[in-house]
Amino acid sequence: MRTMSRNCLGLVMVMGIAVGVSGDDKKNGPQGDPTKTPHAMPGPQHKAMDFLIGDWTYEGNMMPNPADPNTKVSMKGKISRRWVLDGRFIQEEVTDQSETPYTHFQGMGVMGYDNHKKKYVSGWIDNTSTSIVTGEGTWDPAAKTFIGTSEMLDPTTGKMVKSRDVMKVISNNEHHAEMFKTIDGKEVKVMTFTMKRQ
Repeated sequence: MRTMSRNCLGLVMVMGIAVGVSGDDKKNGPQGDPTKTPHAMPGPQHKAMDFLIGDWTYEGNMMPNPADPNTKVSMKGKISRRWVLDGRFIQEEVTDQSETPYTHFQGMGVMGYDNHKKKYVSGWIDNTSTSIVTGEGTWDPAAKTFIGTSEMLDPTTGKMVKSRDVMKVISNNEHHAEMFKTIDGKEVKVMTFTMKRQ
């Protein structure tokens, strides 16, 4: 019953989007095709994310309690990224393989470029939360740096905290990433890791 309800809801949402964008054939591409509108078409900002595609390994550290350096935890695992929905979004899957309390960590994300907002957008889910974290970001081609911001629940306090992710492209085969959270008005580093192409 729940599956049927979800499918019906998804169909209603899709039909609603289609109806909402198909009223004017002149704006909606050939024969009013909603996938050919300026908003729907992938562009150079999407192509700019090609460097993310592929299979990667990562190693790094997580600081569950930034105030206590003794809580630092080593991480290592695999990341797989591929284009979906005809080059509109990148789907990411992360599996941690370290011998730590986070050994069984798994996460999934999607990212893309919103032609209307003129910003990179993302969504993230994993097996440590029942929340969906959404974010927005920018890409600086000169600095080869992606910066994303989001807001997420801190389960230890029950409060929402701001997060900032910085990913630096070292080369086509190596990327360095850091995550910061704002805690009590102060931004602190909570994660750092390096990704290498397999």
